[in-house]
Amino acid sequence: MAEYSADDQLVAAIVEDRNDAIREFEQLFGPRIQAFARKRRIPSNDRDDVVQDVLADALRQIQRGRFRGEAALSTWVHQIMNGKVADYWRKQGKATVLQLQDLAENHDSLVTTNNPDVVAAVQQALGRLSTDDQLLLRLHEQEQYTLAEMCPILRVRKSAVAERLARARKRFRQAFAGAEAIIVRSD
Repeated sequence: MAEYSADDQLVAAIVEDRNDAIREFEQLFGPRIQAFARKRRIPSNDRDDVVQDVLADALRQIQRGRFRGEAALSTWVHQIMNGKVADYWRKQGKATVLQLQDLAENHDSLVTTNNPDVVAAVQQALGRLSTDDQLLLRLHEQEQYTLAEMCPILRVRKSAVAERLARARKRFRQAFAGAEAIIVRSD
C-alpha cells in the first residue's frame, strides 16, 4: 500500500500543477519509458519524441483526473506507453504480413513486428522454450551474433551451434504455432 500512497501524493501535486511534482514524474518515468521504447525497437532518433508523447499524455490525463488510483501509477503509465508505441508503429506504415505456414523451415530470421500483441506472443513462445533455446535464439536473432561468435560462448563447435540453432528454431515455431500471422525480418 505504500506505493499507492506515494502515487496519490505525486498525483495530487501534479493536479495542483506543481513544477517539482512534474519534474519528479518525468525523472521517475522518463528512463522507464525510454527503456520500454528501446525494447520495442523504436529507432533512437524517434525515441525521445515517443517518450515526450507518453509523458505529456500521462500528465495531461492526470491533470484531468483520469488517474483513479485503482492500480499503481506505474501500471497506469505502462498502458499509455503501450498505446503510444502502437501509435508510433501504426504511423510508420504497413509491413508485409506472412502466414506462419508460409515460413520456410530453414528461414533464418526470428520475427520482428510493428504490433505489440505479436511481440507479446513471441515473448510467450520464447518463454515456453528451454533456457538454452532462448539463449541461442536471442544471441543469433536479436544480438546478431554469427555462428562463429557463438562458439566460445557456448563452448561447442560451429557445426554443433548450427544444429542446436536449427532445433531451437523448430521448437520456437511449434511454440508459436497458435499465432495467426507474423511479420518477418528480411535479411
